Amino acid sequence: KTLAFFVVTIGALVLFSGCGGSQVPVLAPSAVSQASALAVRPLISKKNSQFQDLYDFCGKLSCPNQPNGSVVFDATGALYGPTLWGGGGPGSCGTFGCGAVYKLTPSGSSYVESVAYAFCEKTDCSDGSKPSGTLAIDARGSIYGTTISGGKASQGTVFELTPFGSGYKERVLYNFCSTSVRADQICAGGEAPATGVVLDKHGALYGTASGGSSDCQYSGCGLVFKLTPSGKKYAESVIYTFCKATGCLDGADPRAGLTIGKSGVLYGTTVSGGEKGQGTAFSRSEERRVGKECRSRW
Repeated sequence: KTLAFFVVTIGALVLFSGCGGSQVPVLAPSAVSQASALAVRPLISKKNSQFQDLYDFCGKLSCPNQPNGSVVFDATGALYGPTLWGGGGPGSCGTFGCGAVYKLTPSGSSYVESVAYAFCEKTDCSDGSKPSGTLAIDARGSIYGTTISGGKASQGTVFELTPFGSGYKERVLYNFCSTSVRADQICAGGEAPATGVVLDKHGALYGTASGGSSDCQYSGCGLVFKLTPSGKKYAESVIYTFCKATGCLDGADPRAGLTIGKSGVLYGTTVSGGEKGQGTAFSRSEERRVGKECRSRW
C-alpha cells in the first residue's frame, strides 16, 4: 500500500508518499508552515518514502503567493487552493495583490499553475479579498470558499467559482456583517471567516467565523454558520454561537475549519474556553463538547 498526502508550505506545494511499513511522522501545523526544507528532512530520510516539490510559489503581483489553505482535487486530478497575496487583481492591496485561488493542472510528471480567480477585481473589493482556508468542490466542478475581508461591509465573504469557458466566474454567496451589526460593533452573523467551508450532500455550506457573542475580545467569541441554497441565492443562519455557557465552558474562538461525518454531523475545535480554558472539540448535532484540547492560546 502507498500513502500519499499533500502539504502546503508558505513557499511551496509538496507531495510526501510512503509505502510498505515505513512510518511518516506527522508535523504540527506550526512546523509545516516554517519552510518546506524544515518539513522535508525527517520525511525523506525514511525508507521507501518519497518527496516531490510540485510547485514553487513566486513573490510577484502577477502570481499567487503565500498559500494559506490546504489543497483540494477536482475530478481530473487538478489541485486548487487559496493564497493571501498575488493574483494580479487591480484591487486596493498595493503591490502585493489581494489574493487568488490557484489551479495546478497535471502535465506529465509536473504541474502547470494558473489563476482560477484573482480577488478584488470589482470596485471596493465587493467580490472579496484575501481568500483563506480550505476550499470545497461540488460534482459540477464549482469551487466554494471564504475571504477574510472585502465584500459589501469589508468583513469577508463566502464565494463560488463556477466553470465558465476556459476559466471561472466568481459570485459572492454571502456578505458578512452587512446587516447584523450590533451597537458594540460586533457582527452577530459572523465576520472575517478565515477557515473556508465544507459542503454537505444537500448543497449547504458550513464554516466558522469571528463575531457572535460579545463576551470575548473585540471580535466576539466566534460561531458556526450555515448557508442554505434557496433558488439562486443562499440564506445564512447561525448554527451555534460560542460562549453561551458560563465561563465559556462550551468553548470560544473557533479558528479551524469543520469536518462532516458520514451521518452529516459537524465536528470542529475552539482554541479557548472549556473547563481548562485551553480549547474544546465540539460536534454540531448535540451542541456539546465531545472532547477537550489542552494547548497554548494563539
